[in-house]
Amino acid sequence: MAWVFFAITSVVTDSISNLFRRLLMKDDKSDPYAFAIIFQFGLALITGLFAWYKGLILLPPASLLPNMIFLSVLYGFGTLLYFKAAQKIDASEISILMVTGSVVSVILGVILLKESFSMYKLLGVSLILLSVFILNFGKQIKVNSGFFYAMGAAICYAVAGVNDAFVLRSFPAIAYLPICSLLPGIFLLILRPSIYKKAREVFKPHNSLWHIVLLCIFYGIQGLMYFIALEKKAPISLLGPIGKSSIILTVILATIFLNERKNLLKKTISTALVTAGVLFLIS
Repeated sequence: MAWVFFAITSVVTDSISNLFRRLLMKDDKSDPYAFAIIFQFGLALITGLFAWYKGLILLPPASLLPNMIFLSVLYGFGTLLYFKAAQKIDASEISILMVTGSVVSVILGVILLKESFSMYKLLGVSLILLSVFILNFGKQIKVNSGFFYAMGAAICYAVAGVNDAFVLRSFPAIAYLPICSLLPGIFLLILRPSIYKKAREVFKPHNSLWHIVLLCIFYGIQGLMYFIALEKKAPISLLGPIGKSSIILTVILATIFLNERKNLLKKTISTALVTAGVLFLIS
């Protein structure tokens, strides 16, 4: 169970990064495509410096080329769709829809990676899903373009997670993370090379530069912890649902730091349920 510490650290840093992502996407005029590319390149720089410090700047072997192409497309579209969804629908609605990724992770982990799945794990997944449902009970999801963006992002990230599990069986996590950050940015830039003209507009709002730097730092730590957990043989069918517990922690942090104080009772109940769910998953 050595991977559990890294999985929990990944959840915490992911929740913190979500706060900065929310701050960045407040302006309806923000260009999600430009944000997605700058985010990927910024993340690659930060994680690349860490890999260089550790002496782990490595190129993947030719046998992993299909996986590299796969991750470029999945994470590239996943990041873009997530930023697009953040402009179209509320964060709480995105949270509900992104949970569908944990279901995909469980299914693919069991089918493709031959991971076991007991009744305790089923109960853990059910409690996490129930916690998110209770948290958002009474909120109507609008089936518009944002709905499909969020669903698409959830599926992209879930399938990419299975691809990561395959790669990290033969490639070190610290060396993989910069590659995993850089290639999606290059992929998106190839699809829309003229987007560099809008790069300056991203930093016009006050404090946006610091927000995106902090987003990249915390998300970089999150990615590193996640990949190390995979490297330590963490089952992808468990990492997916455990990662979704960051939704609840994000709500708590937003209540404290962003003054989002509505529905505190539901938030408390959801937190208790997701904690119990994680305990069942790692038991």
